[in-house]
Amino acid sequence: KLAGVALLWPLQTPFAWALEAMGFGLRREVALAHTFFNVAIALIFLPLIPWTVRMVMVLLPNKEDKGPFTYRYLDRSTLATPELALAQAQRELLRLSDAVERLFTQCLGFFQKGDSAAVEEFRANDKVIDFLNKGIKQFLTSLSQNEMTPEQVDKEFEILIRTNDMENIGDIIANNIVALVYKCRNKGYEFSEEGWTDIRAFHSKVSECLRLSTAHFSARTAGLEKELQRQYDEIERLSLELSERHLRRLHEGVKQSQDSSSVHLDLLGHLCRVASLSVNTLKVQGNRQLKQAAG
Repeated sequence: KLAGVALLWPLQTPFAWALEAMGFGLRREVALAHTFFNVAIALIFLPLIPWTVRMVMVLLPNKEDKGPFTYRYLDRSTLATPELALAQAQRELLRLSDAVERLFTQCLGFFQKGDSAAVEEFRANDKVIDFLNKGIKQFLTSLSQNEMTPEQVDKEFEILIRTNDMENIGDIIANNIVALVYKCRNKGYEFSEEGWTDIRAFHSKVSECLRLSTAHFSARTAGLEKELQRQYDEIERLSLELSERHLRRLHEGVKQSQDSSSVHLDLLGHLCRVASLSVNTLKVQGNRQLKQAAG
C-alpha cells in the first residue's frame, strides 16, 4: 500500500476532479476513492506476487526447512504463560509420538536381511526421538519453576509421563528389539512361517494401539478411552494365545521354532511392553480420578 500511495500520489488531483465530475456527493466519492485505489494497486502488483513470496520466505524462513532437529513449537518466551507453554509442549510431544510410531513401524523390517535403507531411516528417527525428548523435558523443567494452577500442574505431569513413555518405547526398539535382530543374524536363526505370521499380526495390533493412544492423548474422548482399553485387553489376551501356539510348535518339533524360541518369546515380551507404555496415560488418569473421588 505504501508503494501504491507513492505511485498514485502525483495523480491525486486529476483523480479528485474525475470523482467530483461524477456528482455522487462527498460520502460516495470517498467510498469510490478507496475502492478504486485498492483495485488499482491490486492490478499493478498482482504480477509481482511470486517475487514478493520469495522475499518474504527469505526474511521469515519456515522453521521446518531447518530439518527435524529443531523445536517447532517450544518457545521459551511463552513460559510466563503456562497455559500457552503447555499447549506448545503438547504439540511438540505429538511430533515425538509420530517419530516413535515411525520407528516402531520399521522395527520388524530389520529381521529381513539386507534392508540397509530401513536401518538408515531407523537411525535417523532414533536421533530425532532423543532430540525431542530432551527438549520437551528441559522445557517442562523450566516451566515448573513458575506458579501454576493445580490443573496446569496435572497437565504438565501428564505430558512429562507421556514423553517418558515415548522415550522408553524408543529405547525398547533401539536396544532390545535391535539386539534380537543381531542375535538372529549372528546365529542364523529364522522364524517358522506360522511363527513369523503370528509376530507380524501381533506387531500390527500393537502399532494400532500405539496410534490410538496418541489420538486419545490429544482428544481425550470417552469413546477413544474405551477403544484404547479394549485394544489393550485384546493384546494381553493375544499375547498369551501366541505364546501357547509357539510352545505347541516346539512340542511338534518344528526346527525353526526350536532354534528361534528365545528370540520369539523375547520379541513378544518387548511388543507387550510397548503396548503397556502406550496405555500408561489411562493409568495416570485413573489414579487422578481416584484421588479426586477420595478428596
